[in-house]
Amino acid sequence: MLAQTVSSVRSPAASIPSSLVRANFMILGRFFLFRQLFQGPAPAPAFLYLPTGFCNFTLSGSVPPSIYTQGAHKAMLIQDQNSFEDLLRRCREHGSFAFDTEFLRENTYWPELCLIQIGLRGEAVAVDPLAEGINCDLLVELLQDPDVEVIVHAGQQDMEIFFCKSEALPVRIFDTQVAAALCLKNADSIGYSRLVERLCEVKLSKGESRTHWERRPLTGRQLDYALNDVLYLEKLRDLLGTRLRELGREVWLDEELAFYQDGNLYRRDPMTFYSRVKGAARLDRRELALLRVLAAWREEEARRRNKPRKRIVSDDKLVEISRRKPASVERLSESRGMHRRFIERNGKSIIEMVRKGLDVPNEECPSRVNREGRDPELGLALDVLDIFLKTRAKELDMAPAYLASRGDLYDLVKASAAGRAASADVRVLSGWRHELVGDDLLGLLAGNYSISLAQGKSEVIIRRSDGSG
Repeated sequence: MLAQTVSSVRSPAASIPSSLVRANFMILGRFFLFRQLFQGPAPAPAFLYLPTGFCNFTLSGSVPPSIYTQGAHKAMLIQDQNSFEDLLRRCREHGSFAFDTEFLRENTYWPELCLIQIGLRGEAVAVDPLAEGINCDLLVELLQDPDVEVIVHAGQQDMEIFFCKSEALPVRIFDTQVAAALCLKNADSIGYSRLVERLCEVKLSKGESRTHWERRPLTGRQLDYALNDVLYLEKLRDLLGTRLRELGREVWLDEELAFYQDGNLYRRDPMTFYSRVKGAARLDRRELALLRVLAAWREEEARRRNKPRKRIVSDDKLVEISRRKPASVERLSESRGMHRRFIERNGKSIIEMVRKGLDVPNEECPSRVNREGRDPELGLALDVLDIFLKTRAKELDMAPAYLASRGDLYDLVKASAAGRAASADVRVLSGWRHELVGDDLLGLLAGNYSISLAQGKSEVIIRRSDGSG
């Protein structure tokens, strides 16, 4: 059975005489604390610190107990370069470590790194990147070391932080969210807390998920929340890795994690952002040519000024300018919502972008943005493919969305209805997915399968047209 209770976290402090531990347990209520510490997913005290010669409890919320690191509360947070480098050296020697970050980007374009969390051999340690003298260059080198495995959960945004600063890409990643989707039912895009509860039988607090990570000093609750984010990653890696090996799906995971080495994931062309502007679907091709250059200008300004793109100019203003096509700053100022300060700062640049958009040849104007929804005539066929996909995913113990997306299925149905072959670019027709389910989906569209319900049950039965299962 995959789910199992997490064993006691290893720590250098574990060598403290057991008599001292027992004595303190008795003071606080021996039976109650023993039950809270070692049984089930029920909420329990947050911190179990083991300073030299003493065992002390600090209650700080409804989260599980954990031995985070040797020493008292302050030892959980590294704020000097020597200790940071020593931690990174230990990670390199061990050959793997758990990794997470806390960052903010509500008021900036680029993510602002506020905290680094590292889990190693059952310890969890936080590093303060805002502390004086902290340099992350060695961490960047470690992330790129092919001999060191970096364990993350949905780590794309964490890696983006370092790519933005150095264009560094991780080489060897184990993403527990992706791994879970490949070997567990109902685990599509599963969150870290849910996965920990499901596999480790530990319930984590979510109380500090949206907090001011840039403020100092950090509170005990913030550190508790942050450290729990890496404390169970090694255990999850072991459990999921074993499950993937048993199912023969390790190669699938390698294929799925290849996106971490794609720099284009973080380096998007500003000229492609127009299609995401709210209201773009209502514009004609010429207006879209204007919107394309305007959205690209906004993106570049946001990067240069390190401001959220909508703080530069909102989507509705970009759409309005694209429609009105003002030829002068004076005409621009006539539009509703164009404030004087905005015009003074950006008016000339915007008019220049409008001229560029108007100069685009007709044949080079972008196609209309289709947000009208999918052809309703294809809806029933799409639903049949979806049933087939979900049934196959259930048989395989994995998340349906990792076999094929709804968009993949629609592309197959649309191509079939048009009497043409589906594009080889459709994800479900490449790699391991093609062999596992892609060919069968094409066979279903060709009439080679039937779908029915088992008599008296809700179980879906899929049969080939020749009668085989």
